[in-house]
Amino acid sequence: MEDWTEEEVFVIDNDNKANWAIKKIRESAAEADRLKAIITAEREDLDSKEKAVNDKFEQETGYLKTLLYQYFNTVAHKATKTQETYKLLDGSLVYKKPTIKIAMPDDEKLVAYLEQNAPMLVKTVKKAAWGEFKKNLTISDDGNVVDTTTGEVVDFIGTEESEASFDVRVG
Repeated sequence: MEDWTEEEVFVIDNDNKANWAIKKIRESAAEADRLKAIITAEREDLDSKEKAVNDKFEQETGYLKTLLYQYFNTVAHKATKTQETYKLLDGSLVYKKPTIKIAMPDDEKLVAYLEQNAPMLVKTVKKAAWGEFKKNLTISDDGNVVDTTTGEVVDFIGTEESEASFDVRVG
């Protein structure tokens, strides 16, 4: 039968051990940064390769697409309001007609225009100035939220307790 011994549990109980732990965290952070840099470099390399594939595709098919468009213009094809189509056995040639859309204008200019010409289309939104009002609030000893300007308990405003946190700042 073997003798069982408990392994000694590491405890940080002095500045030297605490400093050692910070060094270990720093080393781990450096290793993580090194690996992230490799990932970033590989991602950039893959992006470059993807661009090369796309460029090659455009180069190889651009001429054929031009010839197909020229052919498309010589045959009778089905036309709708937005596009023209010519079907073939292995695909279709589709010409989408240009469209013009109304672009979203500058909001301030639009509001100014509507205020003069169609005020019923201007929305008025009431919104509390929470940031300013919050400056006037305090939490009383019994946990109530109090408006310091009036002394009133504001019972519709609650409180939230945040959890304690601990962080090690390396460097």
